Amino acid sequence: MLTTDSPVFVRPPRLVPGSRVAALSLSSGFVTEVMNRYRAGVRQVGQEFGWEVVAAPNALRGPAFLAANPQARADDLHWAL
Repeated sequence: MLTTDSPVFVRPPRLVPGSRVAALSLSSGFVTEVMNRYRAGVRQVGQEFGWEVVAAPNALRGPAFLAANPQARADDLHWAL
C-alpha cells in the first residue's frame, strides 16, 4: 500500500550521446593537481560515450579555495542538480 508519506523514486532519463554531465569537486579540489588526468578523463568520456562534460563553476578552483569556501561546493551541487 502506497501512502502519501512514502518516497517516490524518479528515475532520470538514460544518458545518451550528446548528454551533458557535470564535473564536481565537492571534497578536496585535488583535481587541480592532476589536471592532465582530468582532461584525459573528459576526453575519454567524450570519445567513448559521446557525453559533454561541463565543469561546475567552482570545480577547478583548487584545494585552498574549496576548503575555505564550503558554500561554493554546495552551490556547485545545486547548480548541477
